[in-house]
Amino acid sequence: MTAETCGIDTDKVIDDYVAHWNGRIGETKAVPLLRKSHRDYAISSRHVTDDMIRQFAISNGDTNPLWRDPAYAETSPWGRIIAPPMQVVSVSSATSLPQPPDVPEWYLMQAGAIYEMERPLVHGDELDAEDVWLGITEHSKADRPHRTFLLHGERRFRDQDGKHVGRVKLNVFATTPRKGIGAPAPQEAPARERHRYSETELAEIYAHYDDEIAGKLRRGAEPRYWEDVKAGDPIGKVIKGPLDVLDAASFLVSAGAGLGYADKWMLIKDEIGVNGGVKVGHWAAQNQAG
Repeated sequence: MTAETCGIDTDKVIDDYVAHWNGRIGETKAVPLLRKSHRDYAISSRHVTDDMIRQFAISNGDTNPLWRDPAYAETSPWGRIIAPPMQVVSVSSATSLPQPPDVPEWYLMQAGAIYEMERPLVHGDELDAEDVWLGITEHSKADRPHRTFLLHGERRFRDQDGKHVGRVKLNVFATTPRKGIGAPAPQEAPARERHRYSETELAEIYAHYDDEIAGKLRRGAEPRYWEDVKAGDPIGKVIKGPLDVLDAASFLVSAGAGLGYADKWMLIKDEIGVNGGVKVGHWAAQNQAG
């Protein structure tokens, strides 16, 4: 159903929506522990532990012993296990967004996030967070059949002493058809041949992983000085893959974004036609990695 068939002046509704929310720039709100809407991102884990850090690293295939091995970590300048920079997503993965405007077609997509940490998280940290609303900017182009916007927000994390430890700045891309045009007709994606790894490719990948696990690719505590580096030096390579459903699911669970059964239904039941929530598209197709 388009806006025209509903008798809605979408431009006015959206202009009023943008003006309303841009009038609230700078507002803050505490992040809840319980998620009540799929646009709310509650705190998943408040208490940081060594086990939590180690499991996050394992789920992401990050073999750095600084996140995993107490004996190794004790010899580091930190003197203990510390969390990798992205660990904060296991506390909470994004910032909350306002409810969408009252129009039939308003499509949202993740448009990038910047994570900034003042210090690494460590065992014993107890975190809470607040959201800061940063407004909406329009990026529409006259020759395009839709209006485009970016929604901006920031989530700030504090430790048990009330000190700021990090933040995530989130941008979300929103599109809506221009008045009188309606949503474009669905188009079938062009056929694409799925890559299948050859035995040679897989052997190279697995040999790289063997070297990574053995520590052959890790510089560790050895300093790298500016004068020891020159243009053209090889920087080595980092291999990740093949990416399969288990890799994706492991990250979602370690990031506190897993949903199942009744909890999944609670978030999607009011979204007519949605089967599985917004994450389902990431693994809907059968994995066919060779």
